[in-house]
This record gives sequence, C-alpha cells and structure tokens, in this order.
Amino acid sequence: SSSLFAQETPKKWTLEACIQHALENNITVKQTQLDLDGAEIDVKDAIGNYLPNLNLGANNQWVSGLTQNITTGVLEQQVNRNFSVNATSSISIFNGLANLREFERAKINRLSNTYNLNLIKDDISLAVANSYLQVLVSKQSLAVLEEQNKVTQEQLAQTQAQVDAGTLPEGEILEIKAQNADELRQIAIAQNDVQVSLIGLAQNLLIKDYENFDIADEDYDVPITEILDKSPEEIIEQAKRERYEILVAEQDVELAKKDLELAKSQYYPTLNAFF
Repeated sequence: SSSLFAQETPKKWTLEACIQHALENNITVKQTQLDLDGAEIDVKDAIGNYLPNLNLGANNQWVSGLTQNITTGVLEQQVNRNFSVNATSSISIFNGLANLREFERAKINRLSNTYNLNLIKDDISLAVANSYLQVLVSKQSLAVLEEQNKVTQEQLAQTQAQVDAGTLPEGEILEIKAQNADELRQIAIAQNDVQVSLIGLAQNLLIKDYENFDIADEDYDVPITEILDKSPEEIIEQAKRERYEILVAEQDVELAKKDLELAKSQYYPTLNAFF
C-alpha cells in the first residue's frame, strides 16, 4: 500500500514568503552553502596537519617442506611459522610554518565563503523584492485605470440618457465612447503587465504554476530611516564597512597573501621525526 500527500501551495504569496522560498530553493544558494561546508572541512584538515600519523602492520608466513633442523642439523620435513608486527609514527616538527599558514588560510577561506553566502542571499532577496514591487505597481496602475473607467462608464450612461431625451446632441456621446474605448485598451495593457510581472516573480521563485500564482494584497509601511540625515561621505564609509561585496574582496586579498606565504615556506628546510 502507498499514500500520497500533496503540499498545498498558498494562494496569496506575501513578500516574506517569497523571499523565504527563494532562499530555500535557489540553486546558487545551495551551491554556496556547499562551498562553506567544504571550507569547514578544510579547517579541520588544517588542524589535522599538526597531528602525527600512525601506521600499523602485521605479517604472518607459513613455510612447509624439507628444511634443516637448527638443533640436530638433520634435514627433516617441517612446518615453520614466522609472525611479526610493526608500528611506525612520524610527525613534522618544522616545515617552514606551512601548517600554520595553511590553518590561517583555511580560516580566512571559511570567513570569505560566509560573506559570499550572505552576499548571494542579499542579492536574491533584493531581486525578489524588486519583482514583488513590480507586481504591486502593475496592480496599482490597473486599479487606477479601472476606477477611472468606472467614472467614464457612469458619464457614458448619463450622457446616453440625455441624448435619448434630446437634451444633448449625438456628437457628445461619441466623444465619451471614444474615451471609454481608449481606457479599455489601457486596461487590457495593464492586465497584461500584471500577468507578465507575476510570471517574472514566479520565475525568480522557481514556481512553474504561473496560472495559480498571485501575491497578497497588503499595505506595506515604509519605515522611517535616519540615512537621509547622513552625508554622502558617511553613507559611503558605512557601506565600505558593512557591504558584503567589500568584505568578500578584502578576504580575497588576505587569501592571496596567505598563498604567497605558503609558497615562500618552500624555501625553508623541513624537519621530521620518526619512531
């Protein structure tokens, strides 16, 4: 027997739900997370370089045949067994500080991958927010056109009644009809813009069910920020300190420096101990 469970897709997507869905399902985020996991393993490998290695071995040998008795010196049919075990351990005492440089590089690489993951998440969140905003703007434009057309429809009905009563000439109704037709054309274009923007947002979220996809009609309050009270120089300096693009680039420079130090460690002699 088998059971099939279907996950219900929300009919109206909020901005928070869209961003969360994008961060959980985006391929680039998953790949970058794997890079971060690999950097964690590199740190453990670098720590392991400080530890000694240990090799164990065993040998067992059976010899059957005509051999000389070591006591009597007479050739006899004998079965001899030789068994031995061995253990070897070694450790690097000095290798030009390569282990230290490798450990420092692994930590910098882990930090760089952390910044890079946060950078990608920020870019994806911004892209989804922009797509979501485009849908809101398209829907608002459509709503304005529809409200405007309602007024035109009412004006058309009133004018038609006056024309039928003979109080207005026939030409008055023709102008309003032309205006109504133009508004209906704009409404059709606006409806198409809404659909196109919804498809664009769905593509960013990797959602294939375009027909049933829609966002929630919510009002979003814009929080008051103090950034407008700061000078451009202060904003630029804060961006240099906090933007992940800058932090990733700085870590890349540190990685290059560690690679140079690792290369220079090859100039030094190495000292190993064996037991």
